[in-house]
Amino acid sequence: GQRRIGFEQFERTLELVAEKTGGDLEVLREDVVAAHGPAFAGTQREKVRLHDDKSTYTGIHGSDGRHSIPVSDSTTTTGRRASRLSIDCEATNRSKSPASPSPSRERVKELFFQYDKNGDGTISIDELMPILQSVANMREADIRKMFRTMDKNGDGSIEIDEFVSWVFGRQSKQDARAKAALIPSDTSGLQLTFYKFCGPAATEMDGKSFTKLCKDCKLLGKQFSVTDADLVFSKVIVPGQRRIGFEQFERTLELVAEKTGGDLEVLREDVVAAHGPAFAGTQREKVRLHDDKSTYTGIHGSDGRHSIPVSDSTTTTGRRASRLSIDCEATNRSKSPASPSPSRERVKELFFQYDKNGDGTISIDELMPILQSVANMREADIRKMFRTMDKNGDGSIEIDEFVSWVFGRQSKQDARAKAALIPSDTSGLQLTFYKFCGPAATEMDGKSFTKLCKDCKLLGKQFTAA
Repeated sequence: GQRRIGFEQFERTLELVAEKTGGDLEVLREDVVAAHGPAFAGTQREKVRLHDDKSTYTGIHGSDGRHSIPVSDSTTTTGRRASRLSIDCEATNRSKSPASPSPSRERVKELFFQYDKNGDGTISIDELMPILQSVANMREADIRKMFRTMDKNGDGSIEIDEFVSWVFGRQSKQDARAKAALIPSDTSGLQLTFYKFCGPAATEMDGKSFTKLCKDCKLLGKQFSVTDADLVFSKVIVPGQRRIGFEQFERTLELVAEKTGGDLEVLREDVVAAHGPAFAGTQREKVRLHDDKSTYTGIHGSDGRHSIPVSDSTTTTGRRASRLSIDCEATNRSKSPASPSPSRERVKELFFQYDKNGDGTISIDELMPILQSVANMREADIRKMFRTMDKNGDGSIEIDEFVSWVFGRQSKQDARAKAALIPSDTSGLQLTFYKFCGPAATEMDGKSFTKLCKDCKLLGKQFTAA
């Protein structure tokens, strides 16, 4: 009568897939973990020669692919708007926010051992990949390229001397993005938000992304409009360029604070709190006969479900189901051995890792970005879970409350959060499972399982979607 499976049943399905294909179960589990979550691809546009082939461009387009209108021309509409916001271009180019203090070598070495999950004294690509994909929103190809740069001796793993050399050495723009995620500093939160608005493959921001940042961070209003955002961006950008780097971005925030008369630090905190761009799909209209379950009749009115006997060989569903024999009773009885429970000392160590400001407690702002990026949880679910953890209701989680939550009775959403906060042998597989379930779900339906098999490349001649 159920339509969804939990994590233990999901582990059983992997055993059955391995039996059906004759493959190794551990390799299969690693393939699923390596997917990190569902892959989404939009419709690819058709190629247009006169647009894509830049050798066909003429005039000023042929010289540099751009055209411009003098901003200072007061006879144009753009010029009249520009006069609304007076900005000294030379001061803009000279002004650079002070760099955050460089971390000590001891601090870098401490972080190295945190990222060395299996404790073998080196960092592998598998240990680095999920961190940079979830926290820095980097593409796999860029991470692998950066890993090869860090791995000086080419042995396939990063030793502590190589890691320290990379941190303090000369870095590319993608390296700077990775460093903001791996080596936290006073500005790393702002840098990561900046890079997330740039996009997975970019390290610089265009005007459209800057306007979206202003909108998502709720910077727009009567004192600062979309037009003002365009003008700030055009004044900070280097002539002839279309994108800005992080230092120029910090300058734009100064200009926004000047324009609105607000506090710069508060403005920076508002940007960091966004954690990245917000995406919202079109909301469907309400349909009474569909949404109002009191109007349902028959079996739909009793439990909202209908089912077709899987064993019925006369139906198409039955014929397909008969191709893969599954003992339902064995599936319900079978449970993979649970990974050993973490020690209280290990849980306390993790508590202090999540306590970013070192005040002895974990705030909602410290917990939110971790669970949103790593566990793909919704803000409402995180806040609800936080209230459950905060036993004394003082708005922060103390170490005793955190330990009590880890070893106490938990809901399904709590189990999802625990997989992200308390790493174990199966936490990588659990997180991948939850990501395929969706942000608000903790169980997987058949459609999501088929997508997982497709994205993890489990489908083939021996194992089909049918």
